[in-house]
Amino acid sequence: MHYVKLGELNAFYFKTFASITVIMDANIFSKVVLESARSLSAIAEIKTKRDIYTRMSSPTDYFVGIKGLRGIGKTTSILQMAQNYKNPLYFSADAIYLMNSTIYDVINHAQKNGYDSFFVDEIHYQKDWTYSLKTLYDEGIRNLFFTGSSAIELDKGADLSRRAVLFDLPPATFSEFLRIKHGIDLPSLSLEDILKKKKDLLPKYSDTYQYFGEYLAYGGVLYDRKEFDLKLLNSINKLISVDMGYLRDININVETNILKIFQLIATTSSFEVNYSKLSSALGISKVTVERLVSDLEKAGSLSVCRPCRRGYALVRNEPKIFLPFPLASFFCRQIGAEPKIGRLREEFFISHVDKPCYVKTARGEKTSDFRLGDIIFEIGGVSKTSIQNPDYIVVDGLDCLENRIPLILFGFLQYVQ
Repeated sequence: MHYVKLGELNAFYFKTFASITVIMDANIFSKVVLESARSLSAIAEIKTKRDIYTRMSSPTDYFVGIKGLRGIGKTTSILQMAQNYKNPLYFSADAIYLMNSTIYDVINHAQKNGYDSFFVDEIHYQKDWTYSLKTLYDEGIRNLFFTGSSAIELDKGADLSRRAVLFDLPPATFSEFLRIKHGIDLPSLSLEDILKKKKDLLPKYSDTYQYFGEYLAYGGVLYDRKEFDLKLLNSINKLISVDMGYLRDININVETNILKIFQLIATTSSFEVNYSKLSSALGISKVTVERLVSDLEKAGSLSVCRPCRRGYALVRNEPKIFLPFPLASFFCRQIGAEPKIGRLREEFFISHVDKPCYVKTARGEKTSDFRLGDIIFEIGGVSKTSIQNPDYIVVDGLDCLENRIPLILFGFLQYVQ
């Protein structure tokens, strides 16, 4: 009987597997190259950019990631960035032909074939993506951009905090929506401009009010109107099954509760939604609701506006819960309901300003809506009065008399990362 030494056996299997892998790599890599060329060619026709484009081009010694909801321009942004490099390669980590290949495999092979910059879409679809990026960085790769779910974190798995910078891309602002969808490009404004120069600004910006209703219904994500709701529904399903799965175990009960949370928020006035009322409506514990809302906030599908309190009062008072555009209008369309215009106005305001808090109403008193720094704002329609004594009334319309400011002007606020 002939005995084969363990070392000889390992060498035999390694040689055989390597020969198969070379053939497999060649076929897979050819597919990657063809898809990359197609995507880069298609993007060349798109000239308008999201505001994040200039910021994501700044880091030089880090990988650059963009996380956010589907349909808001992440893929377009990294493909536009790829136009600045001599030999770029783009691929999506969720491609079926890459199911047996790691991100490291693809980029390592690409570098050997002369590619010098890499653009990876939907990176969270690969389980060990953080380890691939860490190894690539440690081996000297630098020009690497990626996109992922809003739920991804750099410190999950391999620690990428010293190797990558991650930008959180929110839904498109009113200003970006106008530029990308209607070719209207107006300068950004500071808060001081809006407060002190509103009358001077209004003639230049008032024409955009004709698109305000369209933004409330279809703004935020950048899908074409033809199949807008179908694409958004698909995105929401993936958000629940894939993105939320990055944060917690997902089962049919969790999926059902998430959809009910979306529907309840979309069809209810903002001051009527809190943890306790969601708990009662869903028939689940308040602790479970808080955890679900926290995860949905991390996944970019909810905005939580906390009360203007400190210490124990802050902890005791429940936050207001809002949806990013255009989820409220979308969920209302799905059930044939009219969205609450008061909710949409408030969602517009908080989605365009930096970290407001809401003014907690004392029992039997009327108070204003939001505080931004030391400034109190009340949000409403053209008939809104000053009964709550705010510093400014932000109105749905073009009235700028006395302390009234048109809501659309806040759609041009300079972005704060």
